[in-house]
Formats: sequence, structure tokens, C-alpha cells
Amino acid sequence: MLKHVLLAALLLTTLSPFAQDVNFEKVAKKAEKYLAKGKFDKADKKLTKALDEAPYWGAGWDLLSEVRLNQWQQARQEDNPLANLSITVSSKDGDQEKNDSMAQSVMQLFQNFSPDKMAYNKAIYTMREAQANSKTAYMSVVYLRSYEVDKSIDTAVPDEAWILFNKAEQEFQRKNYNKSATLYQQAVEVYPQFYKASLYLGDSYYFLEFYKEAIIKFSEAVEKFPNQLEPRKYLSDAYKEAEMYELALDAAISALEVYPDLILQAKVATLARYVDKHYKVVGVNRPLLPEEAWETESTDKFSEPWKWYVIALQNIKDCVDDNGIITDCNKTAIRYSELYAWEEMLKHASPTEFLEARAMQESGYLDCYVMLTNFHQDFYSQYVDFVKHNPGRIKEYIAAQMK
Repeated sequence: MLKHVLLAALLLTTLSPFAQDVNFEKVAKKAEKYLAKGKFDKADKKLTKALDEAPYWGAGWDLLSEVRLNQWQQARQEDNPLANLSITVSSKDGDQEKNDSMAQSVMQLFQNFSPDKMAYNKAIYTMREAQANSKTAYMSVVYLRSYEVDKSIDTAVPDEAWILFNKAEQEFQRKNYNKSATLYQQAVEVYPQFYKASLYLGDSYYFLEFYKEAIIKFSEAVEKFPNQLEPRKYLSDAYKEAEMYELALDAAISALEVYPDLILQAKVATLARYVDKHYKVVGVNRPLLPEEAWETESTDKFSEPWKWYVIALQNIKDCVDDNGIITDCNKTAIRYSELYAWEEMLKHASPTEFLEARAMQESGYLDCYVMLTNFHQDFYSQYVDFVKHNPGRIKEYIAAQMK
């Protein structure tokens, strides 16, 4: 439910430098027609071919992510031949508990290969590829966060509050924002920790163009739900509309500390201009997903300089925890495996490669450049840890890059 952020995201996507290329435009229009008609496989084939030729095309990735999400929804609605499968394991030892555990393991294996699960994994993999290959795949990253990071936090909301919330949603859809605000407020009064009601209460005021009221409500939501991204993003929007640009920029940077999606990074660059600053840091597209470097059994298939990135991670594999944090390692004092891999890659890469990364290394900000500017979902846990153990570091980094 990203009410007014999605429009901004779509506008940013259409501003891709490739949108003016007539071939890409034709591919996009054709794929959109297939998508509208429910011909998902044809849209998939059309977009996949174009992205093989131009993996940097963000709008194409966003369309393909949407197509594959639709394929997943379609797979969920179809009959699953494994849905009613029952497995019983018999053995001579008569250990029923052990046998039940074996049966569950086999069932889990089958479920992982169900059409539903396979379609979901394919959609998520597409979004991860988009994030690796393009800096303009805005919606792919939004989808990725929505499905892989965001968790439902309204599980304890009582029925009375949900009834009020659903009535508020109906009024919001009818653009009766005064009425929806009243109903959202009532839902919050019934259950103060009602996240969606708290958030959309501010949204109602935003659409009424009562920006100061929206700021108050979004600020309250940030205070109640500090680990949620949307209240901070929406607060930044409200500050901007109220022409409080410094505060809008601060709120956007604060949101980046929660999750550094591409829309937010573009928002920071835009807001910088409102305070007479210029912010532009160029990240790099990567030819492999971070997790692939951990999973490979051979580095031969990777070309330089990224081969050294893979070698570095393989080198510390025995002293990295499940979150990618380096612990008890006599090979390096660096805490984050992603940063260590970049350090090693820069040592072996040509001096003409990764010029911005080298400049960041020289100025002492390679950590932020790697973790923020070149963020990828695969090392999200490292990013969370980095922000926690380096408070204020992201804001310091962005301020240092503003001219």
C-alpha cells in the first residue's frame, strides 16, 4: 500500500536514459500489452531478450519483475499436484519421532519444487538481478523489499480497530480524505500500535494538503515504528510539500538508514538541489549476485576484476557468520565481508577501474560507498549491522559528498 510513493517511482523509472531509445520503447509497449492481456509468458520472453542485450535497462527490469509476480500469482491459483501429498516413512527401528522428522524433510523438499514456490523464487531472483544490473530499476527494489524485508506488524490488532480501518480505506478510495482521517484516527485510538492506521492517517492529511498535520502524524508514526521505512519516506514528502527542505532531506537520509532503496537515493539527490547542494555518487553495476560468490565451487567462470571479489569471499568463508559478519578471523580486522571483498578487489583491479571507489577509499568513505551506494539485498543483514554500529555514519557520508 504505497499510496503516493509509487507514482514518484514510476516517474523516475520513465526518466531512464534508455526511455528515448525507440527499440526499448517498442519492447516496453509490447510487453505491457501482453501483460494487460494476461499473456505473461510472451511478455517474459520479450523482456528477457531485451535485457540480455541491455542489462542496465531499469524500466525493463521493473516490467519483468511485475510479469514474474503475476506468474507467481497465477501459479498460486492453479492446482498444486503436491498440495495433498502425504508421506509416511517406515523403518525397522520403530522410532516414530525420527520417522516423522524424515517425512517432514521429504515433504519440505517437495514443497520447494512446487509451482508456487518455484514461481516465487524466480520472481525474487529477477528482482535481485535487477538490483545488481541497474541503478534505475526502482520498482524492482521496492518489490524486493516488500516481499523479502517487510514483515506484518499488525497481527495483534483487535477486530474493532480493523472494522474502522476498513471503513477508512473505503473513504480514502473515494477521496473522502476528511472522513478517512477521522476513521483512521478512531482505529488508532482503539489500538495505538496499529501501524497501517497510524501511517494512513498521515496520508489522509497529506492528500488534503494539510502538510503540517501530516508532518505531526508521520512523526508520531516514526516514533512508534522506528524500524519501518514508509513513515520516514512519507515524512520527507510532507516536509518537502511544506517547503521545509532541510528537514525533508534529513528525513530522507534517515529513511536510507532503514533501507537504502534506489528511489530514496534519487530522492536525496533531488532534495539536495532544494538546499542549493549537488549530490551525485555513481555506483557500479555488478556482473554477479553477492550470494553467487559464496555458493560457487570454482572461481574460473568469473572474469576480472570481479574474480578477485569472489576469491576474497572464498578466502574468509570459514570465519563468517550467517549474516556475512567476519568473526575471529586472523586474515582481516574488517567486520563486513562485502567491504573486505571490495578492498581485495581494488588491490588487484587496474588503476583505471573503480575510480569513484578509489576516491572514496582515499577519503575514508569506502565503507559507506560499498554498503550504501552499492547496496544489494543479498547483504542486507550486513547493512543493518553497519548502521547499528556506526550511528551517524551514513549522514556524514552523504554530507561529505554534497558540493
